[in-house]
Amino acid sequence: MLMLMLAVILYKSFRKKKRRRDIICSEGEGQQMISIKSKTRWEITKEFQNYLEKEIHGMFPNILNTFYFVPPVYFNRTQYKTQLAADEVIYVLDSHDPPDFRQDQALQHVFHCLRHMAEQRQEQMFVLTQFRYEDYLNSPDSKYNKHKLPVPADLKEADKRTKCFDLLIFHRSLGVLVVVVKPVSGDGHDDHQKLASLVELELSEAIQQLNMANSILKHLMSDQDVHPIIRHAVIMPNLESSSLREAINTDSKVVKNLLRCLGATAEEKVEDLCLCAEHLSKPDTPWDVSSEVVSNMQRWFKKIMKIPVLDTSSYEKFYVSMIARFCGPATKSSLKVPNASAPFVLPKTLDEAVFLTGQMFERSVLSSDMAELLNSQRRFLYGPPNTGKTRMLTLIGKKCLSSGNDVLIVKDESSKSDSFLSEHLQALAASNTKLPRSTFGSVYTETCDLKQKTAEIIDRIKSQEEKKVPLVLLDDVHLDEQNLKIVLEALLKEFQGLWVTSISRHTCSEGLPESSLTCCLNCPPATLRVAPLADRVYGKHTGSNEASQHFFPTDGPPVKYFYHRKQSHLGCRLQ
Repeated sequence: MLMLMLAVILYKSFRKKKRRRDIICSEGEGQQMISIKSKTRWEITKEFQNYLEKEIHGMFPNILNTFYFVPPVYFNRTQYKTQLAADEVIYVLDSHDPPDFRQDQALQHVFHCLRHMAEQRQEQMFVLTQFRYEDYLNSPDSKYNKHKLPVPADLKEADKRTKCFDLLIFHRSLGVLVVVVKPVSGDGHDDHQKLASLVELELSEAIQQLNMANSILKHLMSDQDVHPIIRHAVIMPNLESSSLREAINTDSKVVKNLLRCLGATAEEKVEDLCLCAEHLSKPDTPWDVSSEVVSNMQRWFKKIMKIPVLDTSSYEKFYVSMIARFCGPATKSSLKVPNASAPFVLPKTLDEAVFLTGQMFERSVLSSDMAELLNSQRRFLYGPPNTGKTRMLTLIGKKCLSSGNDVLIVKDESSKSDSFLSEHLQALAASNTKLPRSTFGSVYTETCDLKQKTAEIIDRIKSQEEKKVPLVLLDDVHLDEQNLKIVLEALLKEFQGLWVTSISRHTCSEGLPESSLTCCLNCPPATLRVAPLADRVYGKHTGSNEASQHFFPTDGPPVKYFYHRKQSHLGCRLQ
């Protein structure tokens, strides 16, 4: 019995020791596993950085020798209301939000001036705009999700209510510059005290933005071997230096804080450090940047940056590394437009910007007045090319066809316009031939030379009467006023619906109300401005958002010129 009890005690003791050894072993293995995981994570980080740098060289092939803007064009927060017209989504321009409108205008203005400076002075730099802190490395490939690169979310104490910077510039030889743009204007402020309060409020917000940017950027650069000084700047494109000087109290706390934020001495003046309206292009034509403005920009830029980077080899590695993170494939910025269904991803490269711009201007975009006209049975539209006349006829035709009614298109032989209207509506009707006739109508065409034998033409058109066509469309007619009046009066007697378009204004019949379309909605302003006679056709401030009741989604990519070298084409150029 005693021997049995002793055997039990020894067995239990052995089990306890074995359990303790197992725990120790498992702890050791756990530590080893932690070590392996930690090591793997750093390897992932290194692979991630190498991947970003490889990709960035593909996206920006001349990364070290030229300038890039990311995105390549500025996109405005244009607001639309969507509605259906014959199952087609149309985008109706909505009234803009005043603060967004002013900020977009100011940033677009600065964007033009910076781009001209970069082009003419052949600067080597990256300019990042329309960025938010949460965009930084927000879309890594799944295999790099566990990377250890510093990100803004690491800074728990950061005030998320503070806005992000407006521009971040990485210059290859001058370093890093953070810019805040404030659209405050002296126009319309007769009350000096009110303007002073507004300026101080804007400058106080700018100081918060710059200090926040400084903290976050230092953190994002904390793993780098090089830590360049981060310079700060404020641009006020709508305020003269003299107005800024009058608006601020030199002894105020805001001024002292701003000088400290800009890295300036107490003897320096705020109005000399801020880039103001007189240094930039005119606000009504911001794209018209003179050589004097370029010189102003460069002097200010070098004054703010002060000391060039000395260790160029080490800084070059930093330069590529940070551009890979801010502008590479893992950082995706989206533009959130108020009242829009979903934000859209901003492009990084010029080909992406061209593609997105094309998509935006290919959409059926109408002004609110144009959208209301779609309920009319009869209308005479006149105005320059690309103002939406043919698009309106197409939408009216589609509405009629989708209601089960037929459409007659009268084509003017003397018109040089293409056959888009008839081809588009005929293709639409052909694709719905299997539907019952009551569901989708048919398209008929009648080609005439409207300048000759007017009476004969009217008889030919009347011959379509047995088809009971409720709508007739005439696109881009070229007639003298007298003949046009005869044709239109005859058509008005025979048909319920009549829509006519022309480049020129005519005195039409009383039964055909007229509307003028003058705003070019189908072409980016940057392209329109270089078109021959654009100023005469569309007005002096072609593409100016101030000249328009609404906001274009973007000014568009810069126009490139390609020169012919053949003898027969000397001096000619393609756009």
